Amino acid sequence: MKDEETTAVESNALLEARHSFTLVELKILLMVISRIKKDDQDFAPYRIYTSEFRDLSAVKSHNAYYKYLLKTSRTLRKKEIVIETEKGHLITGYFSDIELYKNDGYMDFYISPKMHPYLLQLKSEFTVYDIRNVINCKSVHSIRIYQILKQYEKIGNRTIRLADLKFILGMNKDQYPRWNNFRSRILETARKELKKHSDIYFEYETKRQGRLIDKITFNIKKQRQRRLFDGKPGPNLADAIPLASYHKSADETLERLKEEGSGAIPMPKNLKDRN
Repeated sequence: MKDEETTAVESNALLEARHSFTLVELKILLMVISRIKKDDQDFAPYRIYTSEFRDLSAVKSHNAYYKYLLKTSRTLRKKEIVIETEKGHLITGYFSDIELYKNDGYMDFYISPKMHPYLLQLKSEFTVYDIRNVINCKSVHSIRIYQILKQYEKIGNRTIRLADLKFILGMNKDQYPRWNNFRSRILETARKELKKHSDIYFEYETKRQGRLIDKITFNIKKQRQRRLFDGKPGPNLADAIPLASYHKSADETLERLKEEGSGAIPMPKNLKDRN
């Protein structure tokens, strides 16, 4: 993947919605979302080359791999997502169509028009992240926990009810009834995977209601991003400001020019006047 094809921008409402994807389905979904450009006015067919996620499957032969992709695509297209809205809930899916080309090595994904408010031209209440931070995770829950914590990275912590966390992770109420099992299989796995692969990881504390764990407080820690292909630290996207706010302010430019001194590019007159 090229660097410009690894940044995902999603509304917070979408990240908070109940998801129930397999690991392979979610990674394919992330690849598609990262193809959306910030200036796209409408969804286009987003092309993904099948070699990009060949290593997600143990299938080796071409025909068997195609059958695997066909099966995965059928289940992915049917997957339901429930988004809370001001008036109630939207029940929809990410994709209206998925087209596979057996001998050409790529697939075209058509995103549902209902997803427009959650993936296109976002101006507020959205999160930006690099999918290389989670693409190597082996647990789907690690990726989802990353997404819901990334929103709170600048705040540094997030408290969430255990029941709400299970809901967001697509779990049934009766899954992992024992706290120790949930802690070891979900939280500890996510904490270790994000520590190894990601630009953030977490420590956590719990609060009981009576004898049962009721709330979890995640303390979000920043670290250098682990790059997908070369294993070397890459740029930290923690402070990235999306969409129209990419340009530095005039005040920042003024300070930089002052620090560079006489050998720097001459200071623009309008900035001198502001000093």
